Amino acid sequence: MTTRCALLCLLLVPMACSRGGDRGGKGGGKGGGSTFEAVDLTWQSKARTDLDWEGAGRYCASLTNSGGGWRLPTHGELLALFVARGPEGDEARRTDYWYWTSERRTFEDEVAFSRQMGSTPPTRAEYDREPDYQGAESVNMHIGNVIPTVLNARQRVRCVRGASTAPRPTELITPEMAYNKCVTENLVAVAEELGYNPRAKPKPAELEHVSEVVDRRCARFKQDP
Repeated sequence: MTTRCALLCLLLVPMACSRGGDRGGKGGGKGGGSTFEAVDLTWQSKARTDLDWEGAGRYCASLTNSGGGWRLPTHGELLALFVARGPEGDEARRTDYWYWTSERRTFEDEVAFSRQMGSTPPTRAEYDREPDYQGAESVNMHIGNVIPTVLNARQRVRCVRGASTAPRPTELITPEMAYNKCVTENLVAVAEELGYNPRAKPKPAELEHVSEVVDRRCARFKQDP
């Protein structure tokens, strides 16, 4: 399977399965384990898994090691960590590396981010009827992608402490991140244009067809801006 197809598998299938889930995640936790220093912040070495957004926030706030003061990171902080340390995990488990951030995405955020990435911003009506838009930001620490996620999805959490000095996300966007964002924005529309069901697990031939069209649309992001 090509890298392009692997990325589409990552992004197509989770729309049906990894965005939902039962609300839960009480987020209990005291010690938090070992830590490491990166981008002028202290991070948990071992991530917590399977928490919804509210449970993730409670979990970080409950930690007492290193004097407490733990919180969810912003997506700028997670992107800075991604840029500093490189991709987390391996390709075979790439769907496991979605992490919660502390930030909700407003309509204004979505419009600004879409324009920054060269995609068409949603209308207010589209924003209001799409639950993902009204969720919280998630960062995939294997590919460096940022998307809004419904609040009851179950994802990873890596708590952080310290005052943020991370650059704004707009200063961290790499061509690879821009390409991944373009793929995310276009793949459902392309699948529907080609007559495929984007909510179903794609067949290999369908996946290759969609990947070729999406790749052409997003090819401009493969070069440095």
